[in-house]
Amino acid sequence: MLIKVNGMITNDDDAPIYRDWFGMTVVSPSDIIGQLPNDGSDVSMEIASDGGEVDAATEVYTALHNYPGNVTAQIVSNAYSAGTIIAMGANKVQMSPGAKMMIHNASCGTQGDYHEMDTTSGMLKTTNQAIANMYSVKTGKPVNDFLALMDKETWLSAEDAINLGLADEQIDYSPEPVTNTIGKLIPHKAIEKVKNLVAENKKIKQLNMSMGSGDSDDNLNPAINPLYPEGTEVTVLADHMSGMKGAKGVVDHAYNANVYMIDYTPTDGTPEVVDHRWVTEDELSSPDESNEKNSKKNNSRLQNLRQKKLAIFLDQK
Repeated sequence: MLIKVNGMITNDDDAPIYRDWFGMTVVSPSDIIGQLPNDGSDVSMEIASDGGEVDAATEVYTALHNYPGNVTAQIVSNAYSAGTIIAMGANKVQMSPGAKMMIHNASCGTQGDYHEMDTTSGMLKTTNQAIANMYSVKTGKPVNDFLALMDKETWLSAEDAINLGLADEQIDYSPEPVTNTIGKLIPHKAIEKVKNLVAENKKIKQLNMSMGSGDSDDNLNPAINPLYPEGTEVTVLADHMSGMKGAKGVVDHAYNANVYMIDYTPTDGTPEVVDHRWVTEDELSSPDESNEKNSKKNNSRLQNLRQKKLAIFLDQK
């Protein structure tokens, strides 16, 4: 799961006004918290934010801390002010080599008499203390260290943030191969993504093949030049099930496929079936193999094919 934290951080009530009336990119607590998976699976979070409201950011920080799965925050460009608070809620903070953090004192606009100003001043100092506490929890460093850095407004490169403990590591970008061409090559990262998709598609195809049956062979690859072609009369040598050994039949289809063995209990109340599987070439014999020369040839070929396990479907004769 990838959650993007882009734009200014605001509260849930004001977010629609920013978006609909002012056309601004903002993010609110429900935008982030609402995307956290119910199953507690791991989450990646991309941050590119100039900051915003401290209370909204703290709500997200707390939700991330309480989330049972691992959260990795990637600061892809900038995490300023309240944007750093959200990052502190992650289990791991990564930064792009060119990304920056900025920490500073909380601020607000107010009006009123000197009592109001004194109250606001006290509130801002308390807010600074709360923000510094979150930095301290992440880094293990004293709160006063961060209050001092905030008081002078501190800008941090990825390396600076890692040295302070506010970030854990830089994002690892695999190096692009060195080329010597006038043509345009597809970026290495794009190639790797395609490779991963191809590999995943191959796994799905193999799974579909392994789940094929005699009634549906669309997902199976027909065997090329099988030992027992379609129409060959054969005798079953295997005894996976009672009465199987010695049974005669005619090869209906031959496929290249993985062979699986399963035990299952039928739903009709009949006894459990043990070691149920398809029949492979080395578990069959044919009248044509009575000829000693052909038999030796076939036995040699069977040895080569044992690992391939060519699955055979039989029509019982």
